[in-house]
Amino acid sequence: MSRTAATKTTQKAQQARESSHQFDIHIVSEATGSLAQHIASVLLSQFPKLRCETYHHPFCSNAEAAGAVRKAIGRSESPILLSALTKPTLKRSFAKWSEKHGVPHLDLVGSAVDFMSLHTGQRPIRDASRSHRCNEDYYNRIDAWEFTLQHDDSRRLETVHEADIVLLGVSRAGKTPLAAYLGSLGYRVANIAIAPEAKVPKQLKACRDRTIGLTLRPEKLAEIRRRRFELNAFKAAIARSGHEDTGYYSRRTAVRDAMFAEAQFRKLRIRTLDMTDQTVEESAAHVLNMLDLS
Repeated sequence: MSRTAATKTTQKAQQARESSHQFDIHIVSEATGSLAQHIASVLLSQFPKLRCETYHHPFCSNAEAAGAVRKAIGRSESPILLSALTKPTLKRSFAKWSEKHGVPHLDLVGSAVDFMSLHTGQRPIRDASRSHRCNEDYYNRIDAWEFTLQHDDSRRLETVHEADIVLLGVSRAGKTPLAAYLGSLGYRVANIAIAPEAKVPKQLKACRDRTIGLTLRPEKLAEIRRRRFELNAFKAAIARSGHEDTGYYSRRTAVRDAMFAEAQFRKLRIRTLDMTDQTVEESAAHVLNMLDLS
């Protein structure tokens, strides 16, 4: 970058900070942009006071698409460009454009690709489509996802023994979203609901070594249940009927259910995972580590 362009970039960033303008973070990728979005999310999480709006520009794979993206970026008052591009022509065009217009630009993949090339002696093929291919691994992942969806909330217990992972827990312990995420990674997951009013299914004995019991602090469990209750408009429907019943999401019920679940986990001698204040991604990483699948 030339000295003039660097000065222009610095001055523009300083003006944005001084005037408290919101930054527009533009994430550009040739393919789906999932990796670029994840990297950007991790990066931005380190700046909790930063006022910004993110814009995703996937499938920017040719000159026409690149031109449209640059026009969109140009309409921002305080843009920052994060790119995950592999084609040399696209990389050069965005690098030159950002320098010319004083837009801060970070290449998210360039240095990593150059590093691997330097230390392995291999030349990169510069093909973004290689990261998303409909090969055997892809179809196996789809099959795993279908298995997971079919075995949600205690369904198809007769084939639960075929699961790679079994998640056990009370209502709203986070079983379904965690199972769906693990399923998207290619693991066959079954999730089973338990409650004081229902016995643990006998089919679980065949796969206890692959079972994780999910727990939550009672206050968090009650909060999640209340939010779901209101989101589904159950509260308004019950209020109209004149039979208000908050037992399901009361703290007392949450304490009872949490204690019941922990007692069952001890009885079954299965490993447990506390889901309180954990994201789905964090929980999935813990599950895979606990089952030696990572």
